[in-house]
Parts: sequence; C-alpha cells; structure tokens
Amino acid sequence: ESSYFAASCCGLAMKVSLLCLLAGISSRPTTALLLHDNLSRVVARGNGWDDMACFMDLSKYGFAVNESSVIFRSQTRQTTGELAEPQVLVVQDVDQAGQQRRTLVFKSSQGKCNPQAGTGCALAKMGQPPDTGFGSTSSTGSDLEKDAADLGASSDSVDQCDSMSCPPDLEQVKKGQGYVQSMLGALSFITPAGSSSTGYDILSIGLGAATLPLLLHDLVPQSRQTVVELSGDVVQASRCFGAETAGFDVQEAEGRQFLDAAQDGYFDAILVDAFDGDDKVPSCLTTGNFFHMARSKLKGGGVLVMNAHSGVTLHNDLQDLIPSAQHSFPRVLVGEAPTLANKILVATNSGASQDKPPLATGMLAEWLEAAKFYQPPAAGEPRTDDGLDCHLAHS
Repeated sequence: ESSYFAASCCGLAMKVSLLCLLAGISSRPTTALLLHDNLSRVVARGNGWDDMACFMDLSKYGFAVNESSVIFRSQTRQTTGELAEPQVLVVQDVDQAGQQRRTLVFKSSQGKCNPQAGTGCALAKMGQPPDTGFGSTSSTGSDLEKDAADLGASSDSVDQCDSMSCPPDLEQVKKGQGYVQSMLGALSFITPAGSSSTGYDILSIGLGAATLPLLLHDLVPQSRQTVVELSGDVVQASRCFGAETAGFDVQEAEGRQFLDAAQDGYFDAILVDAFDGDDKVPSCLTTGNFFHMARSKLKGGGVLVMNAHSGVTLHNDLQDLIPSAQHSFPRVLVGEAPTLANKILVATNSGASQDKPPLATGMLAEWLEAAKFYQPPAAGEPRTDDGLDCHLAHS
C-alpha cells in the first residue's frame, strides 16, 4: 500500500508541476483562470498509476516515458471488448541520439500500449537546449489559452499540442529507411498517362503521425493531397505533428466510403496506410470489390500503394491483398520496407511504360530502387465483400 501511495503522489506531483509550468510562462489572467478552474479535474484523473502498464509496454520499444511525457490524451471511451476504440496518446521523449521525438500511441481498454508512428522534433537539431520532456515553451498566450480549455474538455483528456512546439524533422526522415520511403518511392510508377502539368491529385487513407503526407508535401509541392482518417482522435492529435500547417486537406471519414463517393478517374495515386485494432489491413480494404472500385478512381497511369504486414511478427496481409489486386489490376508488384518487416503492394492502372516516369527522380528514385519491387506469382481467388459491413453506395 505504501508503494501505491508513493506512486500516486508522484503522479499527482507531475500533474501539478505541469500546470504550474503552463501558468508560469503566461501572464494572461484568462489563461491562469482556465488553468485554475481545471486544476482539480486534471489532478483527479489519476492516470499515472493506470499508465504504468502502458509505459512498460513502450519501454520494450526503446521509449523512456512517464506521465509528464504525455502531451495529448483523448477522452477515455467507456466501451470494452474487441470492438473498443483505443485511447489515443501522443508522448514526447528523447531518443538515443539525444533528439526529442513525438510518438502516436494507441492504448487499449486493457491498458496495453502500441506505438503507431512518430517523428523527431527539429528544435533539437537547431541547437535549442532540450527540456525535461515538455517540448518548447516559446508559445503564445492564445496557444496556452486553447490548451488550458482543452485540458478541461473532459475528466481525463490532455491537449498541449499548440503550446509545446515540435516542428517535424523531415530532413531526418529523408535520411531514414522504412515503409514511408518505400511508399513514396512507389509514386515513381505513375506514368505520363496519369500525370498532369498542373500537379498531382493524391488521396491518402490513414493519417497516423502525418509523416507520409508531410514528406510528400515537402518533396512534391505540386501535389494536391486529401488525407482521410477514421479516428477523430487521431485527426485531433495530428496537430502535435504539424499536420495543420502543411496545406493538405484532412477529412474525418471511413476511407473506403470516401473513395467510393469520389469522382471516377480523379486520382493520380491512392496511398493506403491503415490498420485495424488487430494490426491488420481493414477487411473492407482487402477485397476484390475494393480493388475494382479503387482502380476506377485512378487516372489512366495512376497507382494504388498499400502498406502491409508480411506475417513475420503480425498478420500476413499480403495473402489477402495480392489475389484481390491481381484480379483487378493489370500489374501488381511487391516491395520491401528496408529495416522493417513491412511489405509495400503497388497496383498500377497500366502495364509497364517505356517512358521515364515523371516522378522517378531524386530521393523518390533512390527509395524506389531500395524497395526492390518485384512481381509476385499469381495467387488464388480474391476475397469478396460477402459478409462484410462495408456500407457502400454502389460498388
């Protein structure tokens, strides 16, 4: 009992310290009043002890976090069981190289935590001294007022994204290797028939930490991006990663339903980076019906690119995706995600082109080569929508 009491007091002290820090860096009476009004709610949350299992899970992945590291926490959902929606957290810590980073985390109703995606903070690269995990405090009064109001939105939510600056370190991402780089490299398969002198129309299904659309915006500024995300909590948390300043359109919607309602022949590329609560590609995104519909939404030389698990440690999504893709597209390829067990599936709306693809230059060409795309052998019959609740209007 004494150890439990000590842990609870420690968590309480962290919450009080955080609010005192916010209050100390702002002289605005409105902000101070908001913080004071919400102090009792924040102190009463008691998440420190509840998060212990979560922090232990994250430590297995190399994260060193505690309650003060949580800069965003969605409101706890009261649902339980397999269909329970996970709580969304954003944590900030320092990696082994001494750079601050932010990570999107899903916390299950059983308290288990799984890191989803993240990025480093460019502040540390700019020579600014690291702090104790609270991020930069060079914030405006309006940012603090907004965060103070968000802190009181519910009895257990936290939102400090606006008051704690962390510009994403895209230069560091460019130096890395993984599924994001391979997915963007796959855009090199867009043929001239699918490109336009006025830019590229690209749909991303799945937002995560917004690393992929942010990097795409940086490398292909002429792209017009729409990002669709099912979870409103993930959309809200994306502000922690700079998504609101990038100029692309973020829509809270179910990805397949959004695509189904889109104009035929509109997109140069459709990027799918989405997994369900079991870390599988959602069933409605694996069927022949989905791939047939997706092809109809692409321009003549457009591409569909999907992030998938290979079965090494998680479900083998490829066994679901390849038959369905081959049933609908004339050309299907599979590539590597260097340093990861992920695989990248590419389905092109046309066969191999003799013309040089317009985006096969620079970093995209390098990432394309590193992914080592190959044509898989013919697979079996595609999955169908039968028995699935995909809620489609006409596909």
